[in-house]
Amino acid sequence: KNEQEAFKARQQKVEGEIRKTMLDRDKESMQLEEARNELRRQKDNLTQKKEAAAKNEGELQTGKKQLETLRSDQNKCLAELQALKSRRKVLKDMENSLEGYSHSVRSILQACRENRQLGDGIHGALAQLIHVRERFETAIEVALGAALQNIVVKDEYTAKNAIRYLKENNLGRATFLPISSVKPRDLEQGIQKKLEAEPGYLGTASGMIECEPVFKGILSNLLGRTAIAKTIDDGIAISQKYGYSFRVVTLDGEVLNPGGSMTGGSQPSKSSSLLSRNRILRELDDKIEALSSHQEQLESECVQQSKYLQEMEENLRALQKELQDLELTVLREEHRVLGLQDNIKGFAARQDMLQAEKNELDSYISSCKQEIQEAEKRLSSIEENIAQLKVTIEENQLKSKEEQAKR
Repeated sequence: KNEQEAFKARQQKVEGEIRKTMLDRDKESMQLEEARNELRRQKDNLTQKKEAAAKNEGELQTGKKQLETLRSDQNKCLAELQALKSRRKVLKDMENSLEGYSHSVRSILQACRENRQLGDGIHGALAQLIHVRERFETAIEVALGAALQNIVVKDEYTAKNAIRYLKENNLGRATFLPISSVKPRDLEQGIQKKLEAEPGYLGTASGMIECEPVFKGILSNLLGRTAIAKTIDDGIAISQKYGYSFRVVTLDGEVLNPGGSMTGGSQPSKSSSLLSRNRILRELDDKIEALSSHQEQLESECVQQSKYLQEMEENLRALQKELQDLELTVLREEHRVLGLQDNIKGFAARQDMLQAEKNELDSYISSCKQEIQEAEKRLSSIEENIAQLKVTIEENQLKSKEEQAKR
């Protein structure tokens, strides 16, 4: 019976441990579910961060290529700008040294730079004062000829002083064009209107030149009666029709003179042309200005792109740091899930072990109960036998006393 009580006590203790184990297992299961949810969330976050980092990395590489392209464009622009500046310097030096002008003209123009009193009223050589479109340069250069180096002055007295300077210094001869005395000479209005209808007629030579209004009279005097034709055939047709009464110059430089004579042939290189030099200098100035502006724009874009790339690299480093932290977090959560799974397995094993022990105790207690019941039955039977024996003994004793009394 004492053994049965011990088994029952152990049984109660095991049942308590089973309930506690089940509670602990349920608690661990809840924690496992939370851990799994957290792990999924962190993995999703990690995936998003990886995608963001990959996207940033791609944008960074694209940005670097764009910067390389900008730098390449900038270097090309700088090289082209330097080449243009070098060419401009050469042409400017030629212009400043008055290369291409005759000795007398160069002497007068240089003296005007040094002597303000002498230069007063001298505007410069005609070639320095006019602008001609490239298409008409050859025609105008041929039409003007040596007159390109004629010196434009305010009046006859200015020309007189310049001539005296040439004489006194034995510097040669020059032709001067006083604005006050040189008068315009244009084609008659009627002829001009008729010419406008002629095939190949492009206009009068004076009309193809840009200059300050004050010089218009001189240009009219020199070129007002000179027509420009597209080709030599056009020029011949015009000259024949109008009786060779005025000069006709073609775009290629052929000349049909009044009276019928013709001049033509090969032309010298445009690089030696006074008109083209001035035009090229102006074009170079425009190109240099445009390229300088483009270079500044490229530099600004390079600076902005570099700043943008620097920000992107900083963002990428921050993302990579977040990725490392998230990878550690995911690893920690995975270990936590594994730990909880191990704990649950442990609790399940312990629960199974305790349940097996409980089952065994139940069996022992049931066996003990059966043995006790059998023992109680045997004891009851023995007690009944004893009681019967006592009755029998008492009866026998009574009989014995009665027999003795009878004797």
